[in-house]
Amino acid sequence: MMSKLSIEATKVDARNTYARRQTTQRFQRCDGGRVEINWTRVLLGGLLAGVIINAFEFVTNGVVLASQWEAAMKALGRSMSESALMAFTILGFLTGITAVLLYARTRPSFGPGAKTAVLTAFVLWIIGYALPSFSFSAMGLLPKRLLLIGTIVSLLEVILASIAGAWLYEGID
Repeated sequence: MMSKLSIEATKVDARNTYARRQTTQRFQRCDGGRVEINWTRVLLGGLLAGVIINAFEFVTNGVVLASQWEAAMKALGRSMSESALMAFTILGFLTGITAVLLYARTRPSFGPGAKTAVLTAFVLWIIGYALPSFSFSAMGLLPKRLLLIGTIVSLLEVILASIAGAWLYEGID
């Protein structure tokens, strides 16, 4: 006769086996062990993420910090051109697509959902925002306060954009 502890251990083992089977079925891999990525979903989710990134950038840099950016550019003997603004907008969309691509590539290892989206957003933020801002700060090209505000806001923007893009990546059927 099985003890109560043995019965509970058997139930836990059965649940773990079921969860592993479900996880294996959910994360299909194509030939060669590579993860199959739905590129349409990456593009659509990335465009949504790009809209969020561009909205944050516009409000932060184009409205709230506009006068400080103008003074910083003037100190460098430069001004912000229309082509530079267009380039930043395109960069925002490319960053959004990259965020969702990182999510799609990472989700088989960490599972779908907000936790994975936040993790990939943090990695993207370190590589794409924090390290470049630190470099500009170290060179003394731009005011440290301006870079610090932008870097902090960008963490929030990339996390929210990545979660929204991951939601769209997961939600279309």
